[in-house]
Amino acid sequence: MKRNYILLLTVLSLIFASCEKDKDSEGLTYVENYPVITDTQGKKLETILLTLGSVYTPDYKATLCGNDITSQLTIKIKDKISGKFVDAIKTDSPGMYEISYSHATEHEYTSWTVKQMVFVYNPDVKLDISGDYIVDEEKTFSKDISGRIEPKENKEKYCPLTDYFTVFGTRGPVTITLEQYVPGFYTISDAYIGWYDKVRNMIQFFRDNYGEDYCKPSDIPGPGYISLNPDNTITLLAASSVVYGELASFEASYDDDTKVISFKYIYGDDKGVYVDMYGEMKRVEPEPEESKKTK
Repeated sequence: MKRNYILLLTVLSLIFASCEKDKDSEGLTYVENYPVITDTQGKKLETILLTLGSVYTPDYKATLCGNDITSQLTIKIKDKISGKFVDAIKTDSPGMYEISYSHATEHEYTSWTVKQMVFVYNPDVKLDISGDYIVDEEKTFSKDISGRIEPKENKEKYCPLTDYFTVFGTRGPVTITLEQYVPGFYTISDAYIGWYDKVRNMIQFFRDNYGEDYCKPSDIPGPGYISLNPDNTITLLAASSVVYGELASFEASYDDDTKVISFKYIYGDDKGVYVDMYGEMKRVEPEPEESKKTK
């Protein structure tokens, strides 16, 4: 009986202690309400496709506990190509934008944000050139004039990639991938056409000289955005490598008969040109479904 009495006192003391703890936290808990951000019809914000030259009309609203708070939203537009925030969406050239609709919570500890993508594209472009492309090592030439290659005589002339593979101890194939977002608007996996990633294998160079953690494999290529024009020329919208920076000079065109992209690029900075490269890469035709089934 004495043991049961002691046990009862222990339980009661824990209850009272927990009650005291609740008093200490009184006023520190709250219910946070978040806004509902939709289009003006109350539907979920979807990706917007704008044709060149069209007019962008904002279409959004926000409610909080049944009250209209649209005017309280903070709107930011980010040009995903340049990476900069802009005042408006331009439709005079292909582009990709991200709109952020934000509202501070009632207690202002956090903010609630909904994002929406906007693509500007050319409806006159009918071809889809997305896919994997293999660079033709015999028809692609480079002039590395940074002075860092051996043998030295190669730096004054264009050499086929096969020569550079020998110089750098690497090997092909070099594969570049184009992925279409909307007609005429693509991502390119490496606008440097594998020069630093595959030909020179610079990730291994950096790791050998500066340690395994110096940079990641994804830091070497220069992914970016391109647009296909109605005449099948290709315009570089933006491309940047974490290690090598932005690529500004890029010319290319697509031949629908041969499925070949002819390209030329020059990379450098105000101190001079590092690489001058031109050549061809051919699209790898997808394997027919019938062939896959028979394997």
